Amino acid sequence: MKNALVYFVLLFCLFFSCKEKEDEGILSLSVDSLEFPSESSIKNVQIQCDRDWHIESTIGWISFIPTSGNGNATLEVIVASNDEDTDRTSSFYVTAGKLSEAISVTQKGTYLSVDSVEVFFDRDGTPQEVTITTRYAWTIDNSEALWCEVEPMEGSGSGTITLTPQSITEREPRYDDRIRIVCNGSSYYITISQDVENTPPTVPELISPVDTVLPSIYPYFEWTESVDADGDTVLYCIQYSTSENFTTYSQFGPFSETSYLLNDPVLLENKNYYWRVRAFDDYWGGDVYSEIGWFKTSGNIVYANDSIFIEQRSNVSSGPAPTVVFLGDGFTQEDFAKGSLFDLVSQTAIESFFVAEPFSTYKEYFNVYRIVTYSDERGATVYEDFTDYDVPAQEVNTAFNSNFAGGASLQIRCNTEAVFEYVVEKLSESPDIEFTEEDLDNTTIVLMINLKVYAGTTSVSRTGRSIAMCPIGRDTFAEVVCHEGAGHGFGRLLDEYIYYPSVAITEQEREWIESFRNDDDPWMYGANISFTNDKQEVHWKHYFNLPEYAVSVLPGGLTYGLDVWHAEEYSCMFDNLFYFNAPSREAIVRRIMQITNPEEEFDWDAFHAKDIQKSYLPTGMASSIKRSAKKLPEPIVVY
Repeated sequence: MKNALVYFVLLFCLFFSCKEKEDEGILSLSVDSLEFPSESSIKNVQIQCDRDWHIESTIGWISFIPTSGNGNATLEVIVASNDEDTDRTSSFYVTAGKLSEAISVTQKGTYLSVDSVEVFFDRDGTPQEVTITTRYAWTIDNSEALWCEVEPMEGSGSGTITLTPQSITEREPRYDDRIRIVCNGSSYYITISQDVENTPPTVPELISPVDTVLPSIYPYFEWTESVDADGDTVLYCIQYSTSENFTTYSQFGPFSETSYLLNDPVLLENKNYYWRVRAFDDYWGGDVYSEIGWFKTSGNIVYANDSIFIEQRSNVSSGPAPTVVFLGDGFTQEDFAKGSLFDLVSQTAIESFFVAEPFSTYKEYFNVYRIVTYSDERGATVYEDFTDYDVPAQEVNTAFNSNFAGGASLQIRCNTEAVFEYVVEKLSESPDIEFTEEDLDNTTIVLMINLKVYAGTTSVSRTGRSIAMCPIGRDTFAEVVCHEGAGHGFGRLLDEYIYYPSVAITEQEREWIESFRNDDDPWMYGANISFTNDKQEVHWKHYFNLPEYAVSVLPGGLTYGLDVWHAEEYSCMFDNLFYFNAPSREAIVRRIMQITNPEEEFDWDAFHAKDIQKSYLPTGMASSIKRSAKKLPEPIVVY
């Protein structure tokens, strides 16, 4: 009995000793020491840890981002510049519970100083001297300013160097180039510039607005071109002020054009402003100013034609990002007054595009823009009197030639090439937006058409760009935007309608759809449609063993009842519900991820974790939509 008791005590102690050791956890650092130059700089340390950790340090010249965390992390170690002549060394600790790891930090001292960090040469190129003070050896690097010769190119201890510019043979600007001095592993810089013979450009003359009252707060500035006798490029800046003597002013530019549309609402209503144009070339002494003009803004705020409103920037991607552009057709100037028709329908369209999952969850990934575009006439062309609406045949002159077949048809067409060209031109010209022709392939354009009918058609391209044509309707606009813009346009989904329950899809139509699926990948196009009902082969088979999903293989789609299948009973692509079924949601997220992270494979587990609405629930906006929605036309393919 006594031996058993001793054995139990030993076992008890051993268990808790191991338990205590296990509870100590993991803490390791990628380095145990860091060396910095004398100037302020940053280095990273990788922390591997399985619990909360924090930094222990009282060093005033070192800071950290972050100072604490949980789990693995990248730690930024930031040192201030060392203005002393000697090196300095210290240590800090990363602590996690009972674990603690130290990192020693060494920073070099400032070994060298110069009596002038900026040197200006006159036009004759008179040599300039700079005195170096140091106790160490040094060398000169003038590779960033080869037009300046330095003598001597190396030395030891304090001394004087002479800087001599070469003769000017070409009219190349010489300013803010650098001479580098390397001493004891650290770099020190002298900035050098030289004045060049220059003739200023001619003075520009103001064209508009001059001594007038504007119809809005969005002026269109225009002025004459300046001529430069030296053939230099002339740039312009617009300066405006509420003071005629320009004691304070704001400025737009520089730009090379002789006109500028102010899209941003930076001016106040019913206010007098003064403005002038500054013209200049690349050389000192090249600035000239126009005379001063004045204008008064109006209290009746009408958005200027071609104005761009940045509704949202992607806060996930600094590079390529999915983009949605909301554009109007058949809206005249009066429709663009602040708070009027364009504001109302565009805000409804934005809300409707992002109302359904996964767009609600992933909205932060998107760039969202609105563009103001005046049409000469209100409405749209209709070729035949509408059967269900009091809209007669009519010919209307609009910016993008939106036109309806009319009668019982819900088909819409527009000048797709003009729409794409316009969006690229306006977004790429905006100083606040980075956009190229290539970005158009990541862009869905919602063309809001000023006609109150129920209809909708989307033009889709093999490359990814799309135009969802959505008339503003009566009570149907929101669902059309969701179906056409979010579904067909961005999601590249297909209709799940069944018009002909006893008819099979044609081989030609099937091959046409499969030609869009690069490398036979159904997630690329029409991911909500399958051409097999084999549960071992269908591309959404991974949902079948997940009870929270209502995914199956149901007959019908693309208007046919045979040889084509869809995944769920409820779907936006069937009857305009604000609900995308599981394969549709996955396809949408796959496209978002492919745009923002093209080199990474799709992470289904991450998608699954964020997939918050796994089956249809008739709540919110979705509950107002009836299952009797009239079927909209299939997408039009454009190239």
